Amino acid sequence: MKALTVKQPWADLIVTGAKDIENRTWQTKFRGRILIHAAKSIVPVEDLQAYPLPALRREIPNLSEVRNYMTGTIIGSVEVVDCVKGHPSEWAEEDVWNWVLANPIQYETPIYNVPGKLSLWEYNHREDVDADKLSLYTEYMTSLTKADHRPKGNWFWHMNNKMAALPKGQFLEKMAEIIAQTPYVSEWLDIQYFQNKQGQRIAEIWATPDKSYILDASELIEFENRIKLAMSRK
Repeated sequence: MKALTVKQPWADLIVTGAKDIENRTWQTKFRGRILIHAAKSIVPVEDLQAYPLPALRREIPNLSEVRNYMTGTIIGSVEVVDCVKGHPSEWAEEDVWNWVLANPIQYETPIYNVPGKLSLWEYNHREDVDADKLSLYTEYMTSLTKADHRPKGNWFWHMNNKMAALPKGQFLEKMAEIIAQTPYVSEWLDIQYFQNKQGQRIAEIWATPDKSYILDASELIEFENRIKLAMSRK
């Protein structure tokens, strides 16, 4: 999945939904969800004090607090929906590319100790998957979908086009079967749990690197019940 390294406090402001623009000197044609990685370095307080846009002061009245923000960590995700110049957002800077962001998610459990990179980069935290389990899982997926697979050490690559193209309900039904029959797949499955504004537990589940499903509270309960039902049929 693609990731973008952003210095604090910009990273926090993005995943909490306060900041709907990421300003870059370079244009991107990518559209879709990306991970937000908080860089190891933080913007110096004196630079933040000189920042010309008033929205920053509104969101962070005490700029010295940014010293305590998480760094070297993937803290959430957001969708890139456009890339323009001269966007009307209060966060848009002039004479640079304004990446337009939407539907931010702040992870309850961040992914720690991740080194950052320049530009958009691919994040794969499945590289250390046990080879024997990977082989068994690949065999199971192949028998399930009757399709060819190209194992690459990334769980996403096992979800071929046929699987990812299934309607949401059918996809979740298949995933429930997979998790029930090969429990260790839950360690690889890129699913993040978080809360909505009403405090309800919801989730984001990835089918492919560029396709995800957001499960609301009732859908998450239904998905977990499907797993329980599939396990009872083993």
